[in-house]
Amino acid sequence: ANKYEAGNKEFTSYNKIKSIELDWDEGHVSLIGNETATSITVVETPHDYNDERYLVHTYLDKKGKLSIKPAKSGLFSLDDTDKNFEGYAKDLVITVPTSYEINNIRFSTYSTNFVFENIKADTIKTTNTNGGNRFENIDVRLLDISTWISSINVVNIKVNNFISFSTYGNQELNFDSVPSSVSARASRSGNINVYLPENDGFTIDRWWRRPHSPQHRTSDGTPDDRFYRNHWYRFWS
Repeated sequence: ANKYEAGNKEFTSYNKIKSIELDWDEGHVSLIGNETATSITVVETPHDYNDERYLVHTYLDKKGKLSIKPAKSGLFSLDDTDKNFEGYAKDLVITVPTSYEINNIRFSTYSTNFVFENIKADTIKTTNTNGGNRFENIDVRLLDISTWISSINVVNIKVNNFISFSTYGNQELNFDSVPSSVSARASRSGNINVYLPENDGFTIDRWWRRPHSPQHRTSDGTPDDRFYRNHWYRFWS
Protein backbone atom coordinates (compact mmCIF):
# COMPACT_ATOMS: atom_id res chain seq x y z
CA ALA A 1 0.00 0.00 0.00
CA ASN A 2 1.11 3.57 -0.62
CA LYS A 3 1.07 4.38 3.08
CA TYR A 4 4.20 2.25 3.57
CA GLU A 5 7.69 3.69 3.17
CA ALA A 6 10.42 1.63 1.50
CA GLY A 7 13.93 1.22 2.89
CA ASN A 8 15.71 1.52 6.20
CA LYS A 9 14.02 3.86 8.65
CA GLU A 10 14.89 5.90 11.75
CA PHE A 11 12.23 7.17 14.15
CA THR A 12 13.69 9.99 16.24
CA SER A 13 10.38 10.65 18.03
CA TYR A 14 10.33 7.05 19.17
CA ASN A 15 7.93 7.68 22.06
CA LYS A 16 5.17 7.84 19.43
CA ILE A 17 5.65 4.11 18.83
CA LYS A 18 3.38 2.17 21.18
CA SER A 19 3.46 -1.21 19.44
CA ILE A 20 5.48 -3.11 16.83
CA GLU A 21 3.92 -5.59 14.41
CA LEU A 22 6.27 -7.52 12.12
CA ASP A 23 5.62 -9.99 9.30
CA TRP A 24 8.75 -11.64 7.82
CA ASP A 25 9.48 -14.61 5.62
CA GLU A 26 13.11 -15.78 5.58
CA GLY A 27 16.33 -14.66 7.23
CA HIS A 28 17.34 -13.40 10.66
CA VAL A 29 15.45 -10.80 12.69
CA SER A 30 16.78 -9.13 15.85
CA LEU A 31 14.94 -6.79 18.21
CA ILE A 32 17.67 -5.30 20.37
CA GLY A 33 17.62 -2.82 23.24
CA ASN A 34 20.62 -0.48 23.16
CA GLU A 35 21.59 1.71 26.12
CA THR A 36 23.05 4.45 23.90
CA ALA A 37 20.25 4.51 21.31
CA THR A 38 18.34 7.78 20.97
CA SER A 39 15.90 6.56 18.32
CA ILE A 40 14.19 3.43 17.01
CA THR A 41 15.81 2.15 13.81
CA VAL A 42 14.80 -0.50 11.27
CA VAL A 43 17.77 -1.69 9.18
CA GLU A 44 17.91 -4.63 6.76
CA THR A 45 20.74 -6.43 4.93
CA PRO A 46 21.26 -6.92 2.09
CA HIS A 47 20.10 -3.45 1.11
CA ASP A 48 21.26 -3.42 -2.51
CA TYR A 49 18.07 -4.13 -4.48
CA ASN A 50 17.71 -1.83 -7.47
CA ASP A 51 13.93 -1.84 -7.13
CA GLU A 52 12.63 -0.28 -3.91
CA ARG A 53 9.63 -2.63 -4.01
CA TYR A 54 11.95 -5.33 -2.68
CA LEU A 55 13.12 -3.27 0.32
CA VAL A 56 11.74 -3.48 3.85
CA HIS A 57 8.51 -1.49 4.17
CA THR A 58 7.40 0.35 7.33
CA TYR A 59 4.29 2.27 8.34
CA LEU A 60 3.56 4.11 11.61
CA ASP A 61 -0.15 4.77 12.04
CA LYS A 62 -1.84 7.46 14.11
CA LYS A 63 -2.38 5.09 17.02
CA GLY A 64 1.34 4.41 17.33
CA LYS A 65 1.51 0.97 15.72
CA LEU A 66 4.67 0.41 13.69
CA SER A 67 4.06 -2.21 10.97
CA ILE A 68 7.06 -3.84 9.28
CA LYS A 69 6.91 -5.94 6.09
CA PRO A 70 9.72 -7.62 4.09
CA ALA A 71 8.70 -5.96 0.79
CA LYS A 72 5.80 -4.34 -1.02
CA SER A 73 2.47 -6.06 -0.52
CA GLY A 74 1.63 -8.75 -3.09
CA LEU A 75 5.08 -8.66 -4.66
CA PHE A 76 6.12 -12.30 -4.31
CA SER A 77 4.98 -15.66 -3.02
CA LEU A 78 6.67 -18.41 -1.03
CA ASP A 79 7.20 -20.57 -4.12
CA ASP A 80 9.54 -17.95 -5.67
CA THR A 81 7.21 -17.24 -8.59
CA ASP A 82 8.63 -13.72 -8.69
CA LYS A 83 11.92 -14.51 -10.43
CA ASN A 84 13.14 -10.97 -9.84
CA PHE A 85 13.24 -11.71 -6.13
CA GLU A 86 14.65 -15.23 -5.93
CA GLY A 87 16.53 -15.98 -2.74
CA TYR A 88 14.74 -13.22 -0.88
CA ALA A 89 16.00 -14.20 2.58
CA LYS A 90 16.95 -10.96 4.33
CA ASP A 91 18.25 -10.00 7.76
CA LEU A 92 16.64 -7.26 9.82
CA VAL A 93 17.76 -5.45 12.97
CA ILE A 94 15.33 -3.31 14.96
CA THR A 95 17.06 -1.24 17.63
CA VAL A 96 15.24 0.52 20.49
CA PRO A 97 16.46 2.45 23.54
CA THR A 98 16.80 0.03 26.45
CA SER A 99 14.84 2.29 28.79
CA TYR A 100 11.82 2.51 26.49
CA GLU A 101 8.90 0.17 27.20
CA ILE A 102 6.77 -0.89 24.24
CA ASN A 103 3.15 -1.79 24.96
CA ASN A 104 2.69 -4.62 22.47
CA ILE A 105 5.03 -6.56 20.17
CA ARG A 106 3.79 -9.11 17.65
CA PHE A 107 6.07 -11.13 15.34
CA SER A 108 4.65 -13.42 12.65
CA THR A 109 7.45 -15.18 10.73
CA TYR A 110 7.72 -18.07 8.29
CA SER A 111 11.29 -19.40 8.15
CA THR A 112 13.19 -17.04 10.41
CA ASN A 113 15.67 -17.10 13.25
CA PHE A 114 14.89 -14.25 15.57
CA VAL A 115 16.35 -12.79 18.75
CA PHE A 116 14.83 -10.51 21.39
CA GLU A 117 17.44 -8.97 23.66
CA ASN A 118 17.30 -6.29 26.40
CA ILE A 119 13.66 -5.42 25.72
CA LYS A 120 10.94 -4.03 27.99
CA ALA A 121 7.32 -4.58 26.96
CA ASP A 122 3.87 -5.26 28.32
CA THR A 123 3.01 -8.03 25.86
CA ILE A 124 5.09 -10.03 23.38
CA LYS A 125 3.44 -12.58 21.08
CA THR A 126 5.34 -14.50 18.39
CA THR A 127 4.49 -17.18 15.84
CA ASN A 128 7.23 -18.85 13.79
CA THR A 129 6.94 -21.78 11.40
CA ASN A 130 10.59 -22.80 11.10
CA GLY A 131 13.65 -21.31 12.80
CA GLY A 132 15.13 -20.44 16.18
CA ASN A 133 13.41 -18.33 18.83
CA ARG A 134 15.65 -16.71 21.46
CA PHE A 135 14.68 -14.29 24.24
CA GLU A 136 17.37 -12.87 26.52
CA ASN A 137 17.18 -10.27 29.31
CA ILE A 138 13.51 -9.51 28.68
CA ASP A 139 11.19 -7.69 31.12
CA VAL A 140 7.59 -8.37 30.10
CA ARG A 141 4.16 -8.99 31.62
CA LEU A 142 2.99 -11.59 29.06
CA LEU A 143 5.24 -13.63 26.75
CA ASP A 144 3.38 -15.93 24.34
CA ILE A 145 5.53 -18.04 21.94
CA SER A 146 4.12 -20.39 19.31
CA THR A 147 6.24 -22.35 16.84
CA TRP A 148 6.01 -25.32 14.48
CA ILE A 149 9.52 -26.69 13.78
CA SER A 150 11.72 -24.49 15.94
CA SER A 151 13.67 -24.36 19.16
CA ILE A 152 12.72 -21.96 21.95
CA ASN A 153 15.42 -20.49 24.19
CA VAL A 154 14.54 -18.20 27.09
CA VAL A 155 17.48 -16.77 29.07
CA ASN A 156 17.25 -14.64 32.22
CA ILE A 157 13.86 -13.08 31.69
CA LYS A 158 11.38 -11.45 34.05
CA VAL A 159 7.83 -12.36 33.10
CA ASN A 160 4.51 -12.48 34.87
CA ASN A 161 2.66 -14.88 32.57
CA PHE A 162 4.52 -17.22 30.21
CA ILE A 163 3.03 -19.39 27.45
CA SER A 164 4.96 -21.53 24.97
CA PHE A 165 3.88 -24.06 22.37
CA SER A 166 6.00 -26.09 19.95
CA THR A 167 5.04 -28.93 17.65
CA TYR A 168 8.59 -30.17 16.97
CA GLY A 169 11.50 -28.66 18.87
CA ASN A 170 13.21 -28.35 22.24
CA GLN A 171 12.50 -25.64 24.80
CA GLU A 172 15.09 -24.27 27.23
CA LEU A 173 13.36 -21.93 29.69
CA ASN A 174 15.56 -20.05 32.16
CA PHE A 175 13.69 -17.56 34.36
CA ASP A 176 15.34 -14.77 36.32
CA SER A 177 12.44 -14.86 38.79
CA VAL A 178 9.49 -17.19 39.29
CA PRO A 179 6.56 -16.14 37.07
CA SER A 180 3.00 -16.07 38.34
CA SER A 181 2.15 -18.76 35.79
CA VAL A 182 3.95 -20.84 33.17
CA SER A 183 2.27 -22.99 30.52
CA ALA A 184 4.73 -24.90 28.31
CA ARG A 185 3.64 -27.46 25.76
CA ALA A 186 5.37 -29.73 23.21
CA SER A 187 2.66 -31.46 21.19
CA ARG A 188 4.64 -33.96 19.06
CA SER A 189 8.30 -34.19 20.03
CA GLY A 190 10.91 -32.22 21.93
CA ASN A 191 12.21 -31.72 25.44
CA ILE A 192 11.12 -28.93 27.79
CA ASN A 193 13.71 -27.91 30.40
CA VAL A 194 12.63 -25.28 32.94
CA TYR A 195 15.08 -23.50 35.26
CA LEU A 196 13.75 -21.50 38.22
CA PRO A 197 15.54 -19.64 41.03
CA GLU A 198 16.23 -21.73 44.12
CA ASN A 199 14.20 -21.37 47.32
CA ASP A 200 11.30 -19.56 45.65
CA GLY A 201 8.02 -21.36 46.27
CA PHE A 202 6.06 -22.81 43.37
CA THR A 203 3.79 -25.75 42.58
CA ILE A 204 3.75 -27.92 39.49
CA ASP A 205 1.03 -29.93 37.75
CA ARG A 206 1.58 -32.19 34.76
CA TRP A 207 -1.37 -33.20 32.63
CA TRP A 208 -0.98 -36.07 30.19
CA ARG A 209 -3.08 -36.17 27.05
CA ARG A 210 -4.98 -39.46 27.08
CA PRO A 211 -5.67 -41.41 23.87
CA HIS A 212 -9.20 -40.62 22.70
CA SER A 213 -9.61 -42.23 19.27
CA PRO A 214 -9.11 -45.73 17.75
CA GLN A 215 -5.84 -44.79 16.04
CA HIS A 216 -4.44 -43.96 19.48
CA ARG A 217 -4.86 -47.55 20.64
CA THR A 218 -3.10 -50.83 19.91
CA SER A 219 -4.74 -53.75 18.08
CA ASP A 220 -6.18 -55.16 21.32
CA GLY A 221 -7.80 -51.83 22.24
CA THR A 222 -5.39 -50.76 24.98
CA PRO A 223 -3.95 -47.22 24.96
CA ASP A 224 -0.84 -46.78 22.84
CA ASP A 225 1.95 -45.51 25.12
CA ARG A 226 3.50 -43.55 22.26
CA PHE A 227 0.73 -40.99 22.58
CA TYR A 228 1.46 -40.36 26.25
CA ARG A 229 4.43 -38.22 25.24
CA ASN A 230 2.19 -35.23 24.58
CA HIS A 231 1.75 -33.24 27.75
CA TRP A 232 1.26 -29.88 29.43
CA TYR A 233 3.42 -28.44 32.15
CA ARG A 234 2.10 -25.61 34.29
CA PHE A 235 3.78 -23.82 37.17
CA TRP A 236 2.48 -21.43 39.81
CA SER A 237 4.44 -19.38 42.32
